[in-house]
Amino acid sequence: MPIKAKCRKCSKVYTVKDELAGKKFRCKQCQTPVTVPQPAVILEEEPEPEEDLFGSNDDFGGDDFGSFGDDFGDDYGEPVRPKKRKKKPAPKKKRRKKKSSGPGIGAKIGGLFGAAIGVLFVIGFVFRIINAAGGLDLGTSWKSYTTPDGNVTVLMPGTASTVPNHSMAPGGQSYGASGRNFGCAITIEPMVGQLAGMSEDELFNAFEFGSGMMGASNVERTTLNGKSAIKFDALKAGIKSENIAFVHKDKVYTMNYMYKGVKGSKGSKYFNSMKLN
Repeated sequence: MPIKAKCRKCSKVYTVKDELAGKKFRCKQCQTPVTVPQPAVILEEEPEPEEDLFGSNDDFGGDDFGSFGDDFGDDYGEPVRPKKRKKKPAPKKKRRKKKSSGPGIGAKIGGLFGAAIGVLFVIGFVFRIINAAGGLDLGTSWKSYTTPDGNVTVLMPGTASTVPNHSMAPGGQSYGASGRNFGCAITIEPMVGQLAGMSEDELFNAFEFGSGMMGASNVERTTLNGKSAIKFDALKAGIKSENIAFVHKDKVYTMNYMYKGVKGSKGSKYFNSMKLN
């Protein structure tokens, strides 16, 4: 049923449809906001002549009635509408970071090659130092050598050939070969003069005396392959030598091992290889 609504300022009464209960509109007469009461609300004052809000529009006029909605909307706002929920954007796919492949194959090969060269250089350097000190016998091709008279056979560090020796007796011969930092030689001298008639003891006494006169050091008697011999050291022009002399048949044989730096084990190899034929 229709509801009566009264302007609280100018007391103008309006009749509106019950479906507008609780709504507001502006008074046509004074522009004051008027609230449409609920249907149960009864006006205490005597109503004034009714005006049919939706019937005759003499007071409002066609144009004024149309502004009702405008006044209502402008001053009191549109009914609250639920907010539209914004769609959440789809999660972005994370791009997988490409794993770094590191240095290329060429760089790796180059690095390995450089490392190998460095290792070989260090190993070669160490071996060279050790070899120079006599600790290793690298790069030496030992060959068997028999003296021209056929009496003695020894190992030489290579192919033996004639070598000069200014301290041997007339008619003597010297043969030898050399390695990187050492050399081996064997001198063959005939028994001359008074040496031929001496006993072995007298002969070695003469060897000891003669070696001392020639500047030899550490002169002593020894044995070589079961043969009595004289051992002595010598130094000439910065080259050291270890020497062993012995008598075999009618000749005197002197084995010389010459070296620079440390003596090492090559001298022992040379001396121990001696065989009497």
